[in-house]
Amino acid sequence: MKDLYELQKRLFLEVRDMPFEIIPGTSLDYQKAIESIKKYKKGSCTSKHFFLGYLYQQLGLNVLYKTYLFYWVDQEFLNEELRHLARNLPEQYHLALYVEGRLIDATFDKLLNPIFPVNEFENCKVSIEYVDEITHSTPLERISFVKERVKTSPFLQKFYSELNEYTRKLRTLHLRV
Repeated sequence: MKDLYELQKRLFLEVRDMPFEIIPGTSLDYQKAIESIKKYKKGSCTSKHFFLGYLYQQLGLNVLYKTYLFYWVDQEFLNEELRHLARNLPEQYHLALYVEGRLIDATFDKLLNPIFPVNEFENCKVSIEYVDEITHSTPLERISFVKERVKTSPFLQKFYSELNEYTRKLRTLHLRV
């Protein structure tokens, strides 16, 4: 059992420390999300957790997919410019996992610490401020849920582009220290 725990932890850290980045086209396509993670070694909460869930299921672990409804404007770790851009964005959908009854949230990579909430395996918390949570049994169930609710916004692409640039800058600053 200790070996399985250590393997779960190692996989968590590997996925967590892939750079957080929104990659278009991966949030509503399970296969594309996993392929993107394998190819680019970076991703959003959705692609990271689809990939980590897949790895954990290969180990025979019971995995549930947890959607957290949230608004980017409520996230205090964002700078003022991003929060200003986020003020008109619709509800968003954060993804984390429940593995064997335990929360797993590997969203933000360690180079974003201390600005972003970066989790450790032993004491994971949901990494965003959220308004509701929904549990899904499979990735496809989660994708169907989001497809039914998702609203587009002309501001979303610009926001994600700026968010990606902000996280890149934070990593560069972190590496210089």
